[in-house]
Amino acid sequence: MQVLIRVLRAGINPVETYIRAGAYPRLPSLPFTPGGDAAGVVERAGSAVAGLREGDRVFCLKAATGTYARHAVADQGTTFRSVEDFLNIILNNS
Repeated sequence: MQVLIRVLRAGINPVETYIRAGAYPRLPSLPFTPGGDAAGVVERAGSAVAGLREGDRVFCLKAATGTYARHAVADQGTTFRSVEDFLNIILNNS
């Protein structure tokens, strides 16, 4: 259950800067697109995805593909329409 997100903003985390500089102990094999967090707009939603649809403004954590790109793929479980959605899931699962 995944969505395709048109990335408008990508999060930059310290580890990703170390990887780009070649200074991280576990460098990924190439080709590699860095980035795990992004905000953008859902362009496509898988047929089994519930609660997200094309045109929704979202943010994702731990995208399945790198977010330093125009588009990224993310699992439904790590993609949220709002901070309130994210907090509700976190608080209800604790």
